[in-house]
Amino acid sequence: MTETRHPSIDQSRVAARRVHEHFNTKNNPMSLEEAQEMAAYILGYESWSALASWAGKGERFLPDECLHPWEQEVRLFRQAVNLTNINGGMRFHHEQLVQQLRLTAENPSSDRLAYNPWTTNQMSHTASSGTGKTILLGRKGWRFRPSLRSERALGTFRDRSSAYWEEGSITFEQYNQYLKALIQRQPENIFALTEVIHLHADITGRSPNRRRVEQLERAMREILPFGIRKEDLEGDDENYVAGRMETYEGYNRDFKGAVYILATALYVLKEYEAAGEWFRASLRINDCNAFDREYFYLADLAGLRPKGDVHKSEWGPAATQCRSPTRDGR
Repeated sequence: MTETRHPSIDQSRVAARRVHEHFNTKNNPMSLEEAQEMAAYILGYESWSALASWAGKGERFLPDECLHPWEQEVRLFRQAVNLTNINGGMRFHHEQLVQQLRLTAENPSSDRLAYNPWTTNQMSHTASSGTGKTILLGRKGWRFRPSLRSERALGTFRDRSSAYWEEGSITFEQYNQYLKALIQRQPENIFALTEVIHLHADITGRSPNRRRVEQLERAMREILPFGIRKEDLEGDDENYVAGRMETYEGYNRDFKGAVYILATALYVLKEYEAAGEWFRASLRINDCNAFDREYFYLADLAGLRPKGDVHKSEWGPAATQCRSPTRDGR
């Protein structure tokens, strides 16, 4: 598909508003004019005024929903390339960003969209451009963004978590049934997957459910754009902080907690090679050395015959310190 159509002025304004809503924060404000410029760059124009001058010319510009999935893929790829040409850096980050913004969709939550952010978790990287213009705002580093539907369910999830762990107003069975139903509706929901694994280990002391652990690992591997090996975390971009995640940036705390719980669950299941891989990933994405419990596991895994008992100090009824990943992020 060769894009010869130009968005109407109304479609262009919608695109600019989506950029503004996404990036304008209290700590990093973005003006509407800056959002318009960024929207123009992504859509392939030199400036907002250039976009406005072409608006509506040629054939009718179809929203993403009206295109075949492969045509959507081509359009999103071009938008990512446009942003990379202006901003520099790794195109993968920009591909995830344009998928999340969906500037040319009529409804960003439509089930007719390829790469639908409603059902897909995202990982993006923020940095300042080499041109002196701040194209991607926020602290430098990786930022996890859950699927929009799991994010929308997060309020109720937090309430149920508090009702069980802190208030004791619902039973284990009630909380477990809620989590199972949520995972069935939202299989990519790492909040619920992490919690159900931790819940069973904390209450029963038994090994975690292998099927749930495998489901969480699949979800996590789909999220991580940099892989979990050391060589995957190295980049040439001066703005690229290899694998590092600010704990209190967005939902990073929850994501880091999920990585740690996944590694621990694999350790308990005696999947030692995979556990070591995820414990090392947990260390690399950590932005401080405050807890670093991973070293105790890795020390055991370094032996020819791991004892496989490190988790007993923090999992199960006899644990001296049981903490829900939804509360402390680890």
